[in-house]
Amino acid sequence: MKKSTLRLTVVSACVGAGLVLAGCGGGSEEAAGTDAAAEEQGGGEGSADEAAAEEAPAEAEPATEEDLIAAVEAGGFTAEVADAEALSGAAGAMGDITVEPAECEVFMNAALTAAEEADTTVVTGLPAESSASSIGGALGYPSADDALAAMETNSDSLGTCSDITVTMQDMELATSTTEIDAEVDGADAVFATEVEMDVAGQSMTTTSIQALKGSAVLTVTGTSGAGVEGASIEDMSTTAADMVAALP
Repeated sequence: MKKSTLRLTVVSACVGAGLVLAGCGGGSEEAAGTDAAAEEQGGGEGSADEAAAEEAPAEAEPATEEDLIAAVEAGGFTAEVADAEALSGAAGAMGDITVEPAECEVFMNAALTAAEEADTTVVTGLPAESSASSIGGALGYPSADDALAAMETNSDSLGTCSDITVTMQDMELATSTTEIDAEVDGADAVFATEVEMDVAGQSMTTTSIQALKGSAVLTVTGTSGAGVEGASIEDMSTTAADMVAALP
């Protein structure tokens, strides 16, 4: 693969992954607010609430770092645990990023935001083969409610930030994001997007699948265009299903 084509592929995949990971840092706060409101509203019900709580099944333990690594590797990727320092270094290597509308810039920093959360684990997945055009990842949240809240934020964000322009490394990327249909066996919920972008005059498409399983959100992102043939949505769904199946 030519260096210029590889660079375009990496840049577009990063943009696509950044979009699909939107809101990763917001799940805990939103869920906490919901829990607080529910507690205030039901404060007078006393023993009835306590009895219901006793009858409710215990929530499954959140996915561990080892669980997330195993899931990413099950997708055929090379797994690496990312922390805030490592992600900051990667962002710095890509140079300054400008996003329009400005309020959508948070999506480009979503993985960094997630890593800065003490209770959130980020595992990145690089392709085992250099010729592959897909990347993977896993985010572990403190609870299933936190993970679901993050995914719902992703879906809601398309209303404001479906069309954005990203400027990075002296390159301007005009992107348009739409939600698409995808099925992932074993997942509790699925959110998939297709990002059409113009990169240095070349059209590229980044497809991302986000699969929720318990407290974990697993992602598979593939890029096609500029001489690169990406994986089909069916193949990516199969990869995501393999990752889901690897979780306990």
